Amino acid sequence: VVDPELRVHGTGNLFVAGSSVFVTSGLANPTLSIVALAHRLADRLITA
Repeated sequence: VVDPELRVHGTGNLFVAGSSVFVTSGLANPTLSIVALAHRLADRLITA
């Protein structure tokens, strides 16, 4: 329910950067993946 920019569909300024955007759950701890998503989103928000 988010686009490639992590924006929630149908909204203007609502972004999600957490494990809820993952399609499936893995066996490993997702902390580093979540941090990477948050970092990517922060970079995009700063440059927007």
